[in-house]
Amino acid sequence: MARADDLAAGAARAGAQAVDLAGYRTTGSISVNPARARAAARAYLSAAQVTGTVTLADGGRTLTVTVDDQYTPVFLSIVGAGHMNVTGKATVNLTEVQLGVTR
Repeated sequence: MARADDLAAGAARAGAQAVDLAGYRTTGSISVNPARARAAARAYLSAAQVTGTVTLADGGRTLTVTVDDQYTPVFLSIVGAGHMNVTGKATVNLTEVQLGVTR
């Protein structure tokens, strides 16, 4: 179960690092490119071989990743319990920093 949360958090962090380099070079402000953020999060999920959804809200300023995974309990498998479907979720705020000030 923690694995699904960890994967969602990792994908969200990957998305949050999708800096708009062209904008930075032009204006000096650091902002995240929402389309690149979504693509980076999806690529992270794909590399981890899990399914999930990546959504942007608040005008592209909030990225939420939901991961669907399976968990096989170790001790309960002794009594016949099989795979359990689990969900992990993480949300990051994509902010802009200009001259050290978050906007």
